[in-house]
Amino acid sequence: MSIANQKGRSLSSRPSRIVSVAEWATLLGNAMITLETLLTILPPDLGVNLNVAYPNRAIRDSYSLGHWLDLNSYVESILMVIYQAASTQSRRKLCFLSFSPSVCTALNWKQPNYPVFFASHCGLPEEERAKWRPPRPEPETDRRCSSVEAGVEFARTNNLLGVFLNARLLTKVPALIQGSKDSNLLLGAFGDTDDVAVLQSIPGPPVGRPDATWSRGVVRFVDNTNLAAE
Repeated sequence: MSIANQKGRSLSSRPSRIVSVAEWATLLGNAMITLETLLTILPPDLGVNLNVAYPNRAIRDSYSLGHWLDLNSYVESILMVIYQAASTQSRRKLCFLSFSPSVCTALNWKQPNYPVFFASHCGLPEEERAKWRPPRPEPETDRRCSSVEAGVEFARTNNLLGVFLNARLLTKVPALIQGSKDSNLLLGAFGDTDDVAVLQSIPGPPVGRPDATWSRGVVRFVDNTNLAAE
């Protein structure tokens, strides 16, 4: 954690002044800490939506990543930390989210206790996707990541709890909301605050709106459960 100390982004104890979910999301978004530290300092009444990233081969080659854990070891190390924390702390609400289909599959089959969501920028042009993650060195070839239909089908057939799609896409094609729900999946929306607000204000019964929104580091479900996302 020397890099975190050098950059002034370390965090080792619970700040007494933080009182709201939004404040925690801002603090954690600027911090460089281990998962173990996160689960120790975060109040147990705050849930965690853990966004698990894993580089595919194209990303590794493009950014010259010479060392990485294999996928199984990576996922198992995350689960080990979570279960160790659960054995000594009050049970907190936690769910997993990943833009990697392989990560979602591994997380869902290696543990039975925490729900898994597949997140995707599918349906958006590359210039829009680049606002949320580093530009890809080559076009996306995995249809699960480039097609809404394929992404939803992947989540359904792998028994994931749901999918998160970009809010801008859902505002342009509202029919995708019901289409995803018809696959017996929860639907979450992430993106710019204005786009999320549009989706939250769709008139009519809740079935016509996303089941969850992710904006400014906080995931909110329709039952008003808040999960602070790192």
